[in-house]
Amino acid sequence: MMLMVIVSIAAVGVGVGLQASAKIPAKTDDILSGDSVLVSVMEQTRANLIKNWPSSTWGGSNYAFTAGGTGYTPTSSLAIGASPGASSGYSTPITGSSPAPLMLNNKTYCLTVSLDKADPAAGTNYAADFLQVTVQLNPVISGSINTNSPQKLVTYVAQP
Repeated sequence: MMLMVIVSIAAVGVGVGLQASAKIPAKTDDILSGDSVLVSVMEQTRANLIKNWPSSTWGGSNYAFTAGGTGYTPTSSLAIGASPGASSGYSTPITGSSPAPLMLNNKTYCLTVSLDKADPAAGTNYAADFLQVTVQLNPVISGSINTNSPQKLVTYVAQP
């Protein structure tokens, strides 16, 4: 009888522990949602580049993408950065209704997509046929973009 009591107590403890570890905290859910959007937008941008390789500017309907159920069309004539990190890119709105701000788990985010020339040999010979694509997600807190905790994804695309 004593052994049954001890086993029951241990089983309850293990059950509570498993139940607690199975619950996904809200912060983890936010990170996973953000990562999903970053990968989706990166793949859409990559596909758009393969179909319509830009010369010195990009934007317009050829580079439209969908994130969080909302369609976004980057402004026409966005400059391609002369070196990695030089372009300011296109950012989704943080207020307004057309297009709507990017919402994930009832939180507003600013999504930025930028294209910069890059060097395939990781040097400084930046080539027009090799681009660095950066997709960055920043939370919007009290109407301001919080740049302290971005989620970012970077890849390279070669002209087909």
